[in-house]
Amino acid sequence: ANWNIMAMRRKHIHNQSVLEAEEREARKELFSSENPPARRVSRKRDERAAQNVTESLMELRQVLSSQVQQSEETMHVLVSSSGKVVNTKDEMKDMSYLVKISHRLLAKYDRRELTDRLVIIAALIFFFTVVLYIIKKRLFGWIW
Repeated sequence: ANWNIMAMRRKHIHNQSVLEAEEREARKELFSSENPPARRVSRKRDERAAQNVTESLMELRQVLSSQVQQSEETMHVLVSSSGKVVNTKDEMKDMSYLVKISHRLLAKYDRRELTDRLVIIAALIFFFTVVLYIIKKRLFGWIW
């Protein structure tokens, strides 16, 4: 893109210098002689200068047209990639929601596991206490 702009500038500067040189020559001829052939030569030079300017403008138009087309393509790429970004953002929201729910469930199961262990330990202590009490009453019941 930048090389196109630089090429246009160089071409424009070149055309300006050519026009200025031809203009200087035409002035010299005009002031040096007043004969009609000099005017015809001047007219031909003016026609060539106008043709050069026209060609330069046509090239400039082509360069600008290609730049517009390239910008259009870039715009299409941006629109499609921004759509993909929006879809990815929505997916990330959904996934973060699922991760939060999973985290809550895991925390809940950890709490339940702890309470289950405490209940099992309390039941085992109660069971062994009852077993020891029964053994004590059967074996040593006559002493106490």
